[in-house]
Amino acid sequence: MFKNTRDENTIKDYADSKFDLDDTLIPNYMPYLQKHIEYSKRFNPKLSHDAKFMLKEHYISIAKEYGSPRVRETIITIAKMIAQLKLKSVVDVEDVKETVELYNVILQQLSKIVNVTTNPSDETFECCLNILRESSFAILFENVVKSACDKNARVRYFIRGRFKLRETSKLRPIAERLRRHSHIVTVSENPLVLRWDESGGFLPLKKAETGVSNH
Repeated sequence: MFKNTRDENTIKDYADSKFDLDDTLIPNYMPYLQKHIEYSKRFNPKLSHDAKFMLKEHYISIAKEYGSPRVRETIITIAKMIAQLKLKSVVDVEDVKETVELYNVILQQLSKIVNVTTNPSDETFECCLNILRESSFAILFENVVKSACDKNARVRYFIRGRFKLRETSKLRPIAERLRRHSHIVTVSENPLVLRWDESGGFLPLKKAETGVSNH
């Protein structure tokens, strides 16, 4: 699936490197690689929420232009095999990025390149962070997420109308990242209410002191 380059300078650099290595004793890693691959087969990685979302977006980007429905199974298999070789039980964002980059090499032969999709959790976090930064009031976390969905179609597609922490595990890491942010104050734990503090304070405030926004 890799194309041979015809660029003279690239070929020259390759030839120089190969000839320089001809007299170099290179260790034989094959026995280790065989054992590693054999051991990796014990792992059966599952797709994380973010991995599913990113692979789905990548598949849609490909399918609307060319290819067949089997592309979906192909990229999922590649992602799981990459995670498997890393001896992981979960396919994460980095594994998906490697999958997209690898599959783009295949697509390159068709002169088609699909951009690597961004991590939906990161995008949702950044959108929520901006909403809090722009507000002068404390806001219920659920309402922060709703506003993020209104502002960003990808966030809306990722959240799928589930705005409460107890409804989906997708929101828990986002809420935790917001709480740990140096400019975010946790006003209330249950329900979770957050407020932007430009001074970088950490002490929680009482609702009566802030005026919680319903927007």
